[in-house]
Amino acid sequence: MRIKHDPTIHDEPIKRRGAGRPRAERTQTAEERAAYLREYNQRPEVIARRRAWNKARRACMTEEERAEKREYQREWIADQRAMMTEEEREELRERNREYQAQRRASRTPEQRAREARLARERRARQRAEETPEQREERLAKRREYQARKRREARA
Repeated sequence: MRIKHDPTIHDEPIKRRGAGRPRAERTQTAEERAAYLREYNQRPEVIARRRAWNKARRACMTEEERAEKREYQREWIADQRAMMTEEEREELRERNREYQAQRRASRTPEQRAREARLARERRARQRAEETPEQREERLAKRREYQARKRREARA
């Protein structure tokens, strides 16, 4: 630790420190930075840290905030889909099917059982809370979805 007016402070040589911008060879290009960030964000410890942070954040959210967030996401997705062309929509559906198939294939039996139990509980909770109008709307959507699936299977 140095004294405020240490008389020996200037005995050490002064380190040369560049002023202004660093030299071009020391800077990253935008592509290098993007590549580094992609690699960094895929590291297991970074993924674990991000998941833990998001989990803690979600745990602190109130039910109203969750509902607000779901509604905002629903609107945002609807806006995005409205801007898509039919080919892009079909490409997205295909990617989603592949992703879901990959996830289903990689799950353990315990994970499958837990997901099935949670889904049953969630559906039971939703059905217990829904009004007759909401029930009719849900069933109409389901019938429409099943009809679309049958048409796609025939095509």
